[in-house]
Amino acid sequence: MKTKLSTIINFCLLFTILIIINCESGTKAKDDTQKLYTIDLKTLSDAEKMLVKSIQGLIHQKIRDEDSFLPMIYTFNRESDDLWIEDYLTWFDFEVEEQNILSLYRFAIKHIDSYVLWDPSKSWTINIASTYAAQNQSLLLTPELAQLLGTSKTLKMDFTQQEWAYPDLESGTKESISGKAAGYSWAMNHLLDGSDNTKLIYLKESIVELKDLIFLDKVFAINLDPLNNVDEIQILEDVLSKFSTETPVLGWADASYARGQGQDNVTVEKALVSLLSKNNDFLIPADYANNLSFHSLFDLPTPLEQEKKTSAYESGNKYVCFIMSDGDNIQYDMNMMKNELWSHEYRGKVPISWTISPSLITYAPFAAWSYYNSAEESGFNDTFIAGPSGYAYALPSLMDETSLLNFIEKTETSMKEMDLTCLASIDKEGKETETYQKYVENSTIHGVFMVGKSHKNYQPGSNAVFSDGIKKMGYSVETLRVVSQSSDELIRQIKNAVVQNPFVMIYIHCWDDNMDEVYEAYQNLSNNNTIHFVGAHEFMDCLKQAE
Repeated sequence: MKTKLSTIINFCLLFTILIIINCESGTKAKDDTQKLYTIDLKTLSDAEKMLVKSIQGLIHQKIRDEDSFLPMIYTFNRESDDLWIEDYLTWFDFEVEEQNILSLYRFAIKHIDSYVLWDPSKSWTINIASTYAAQNQSLLLTPELAQLLGTSKTLKMDFTQQEWAYPDLESGTKESISGKAAGYSWAMNHLLDGSDNTKLIYLKESIVELKDLIFLDKVFAINLDPLNNVDEIQILEDVLSKFSTETPVLGWADASYARGQGQDNVTVEKALVSLLSKNNDFLIPADYANNLSFHSLFDLPTPLEQEKKTSAYESGNKYVCFIMSDGDNIQYDMNMMKNELWSHEYRGKVPISWTISPSLITYAPFAAWSYYNSAEESGFNDTFIAGPSGYAYALPSLMDETSLLNFIEKTETSMKEMDLTCLASIDKEGKETETYQKYVENSTIHGVFMVGKSHKNYQPGSNAVFSDGIKKMGYSVETLRVVSQSSDELIRQIKNAVVQNPFVMIYIHCWDDNMDEVYEAYQNLSNNNTIHFVGAHEFMDCLKQAE
């Protein structure tokens, strides 16, 4: 089984979709009919959701470890979960049985012998309790829910008390816990060594989605303020120092720490990601990645290969490429492209490419497979662009030389497997030009786009490291953000852009459904003999011919 997982990891080191890096366990291929328990989380309380996730992760751990007679468990928490299960039911033979919280609990206690209590009045205890429960194969309960369900199982640890015991409630040495920082220090001292030391989960306590992954792989979960709390920053630094460099950190920082300035602008980009990059680590955004323990039980069915379209560049022609992208939230890209945008009536009728941004190695499986299959069915060829840094969310210019080259190697492998051609960077630490030149020198990536405003005066190198606003390279970026743009305004901007630039790449933001406006612009300008709308690969191919 380990060999099989190693194959999967090599296959999807980056953006797709499948589960964990370097996990010391295997995946389960499906041949015969498998029973599948489903449960809707949307109507459950937070305590019930956390219990279900602990059951889901622990049962899948047992299945992965060859107890294949057990039913799999799939949870519904948002619309995209419905779409993923539709794909699974098409591809695999499942006998589906709907569960409620009581029936699922009764099933679980037949196979799980102990439980752990967390304190909903101290939400920070949930991550610590999850880490402990994962290592001790225990269910996760609040005192109220334990009383309601009338559990007769063994209480392994009580995190609602002022004193915590280790290794368990009955035989451990007790320590007084004064608050979150003391709690995480306790967890670092007692639980870090028992966790999978290849990754962390950095997660706001109220996010339920990744919890089953903690239980499946005994991952160390933490939520500390990377912005303005010196004590907690030090604890995070201490935790990172216990791991090897280039450790993936899954999840997303707590937006409430941004103090009104915006999660992306402060907490993530300027604090957490910077801190990780300086430690030669990186962030894999996955706050809304649901059912990861379920997805881990499957192999991707086929290699992801895509027929590339190319054409001969003709001087005097203008080339326009639409890129549908969320910018830096892959969970939104995946979810929206899987429903509203993905099934839009104009898809396949206009050459639009779709981005994966940023790169993600842990997400719902078969996303790329679905993209390619849908593209084939519509007769349209998609091309994926990765961002913002390649392998994961990082500021590569803060990494040391060895880690940077390793990061580039992982990016190269992943981009080949996913048939990616280019990547975008938001790195603005002052060494971007030389950093991303190394990407070109050490990989076959077609281009690295540095899209920050601070890059407008950077002169590109001789081999496809571009910045926006470089007129003599003939490359510009038009970005549609947040507010929808009318088709007339889009047409006007395209006409203005192609006057001076033979190549215009237009990023369409997924927060708004801009597909109608894009289609109208495409229809209007397609009558212009000099303007050619192409996919991303043709765009880059012609651009390189024109250099």
